[in-house]
Amino acid sequence: MFNKRKYFLISMIYSIMVICLIIGFVVVEKAAHNIIYPDKSPFLSYSFSGIIPKMIKFHFMGKDFILYL
Repeated sequence: MFNKRKYFLISMIYSIMVICLIIGFVVVEKAAHNIIYPDKSPFLSYSFSGIIPKMIKFHFMGKDFILYL
């Protein structure tokens, strides 16, 4: 019983640390982008066709990643 809780807590802590690391990378990238390029390009943009989403675009590390739905 104690081993299951211990493994759950350890995996939860490691998951939170990885998520914080990814969030830190995003914050640093956006801050550097704002300093290098004064024009403000959004991190996330999307478009709809009626009520159905057509496209989601992420702007990260100077590149656009587009997901067509």
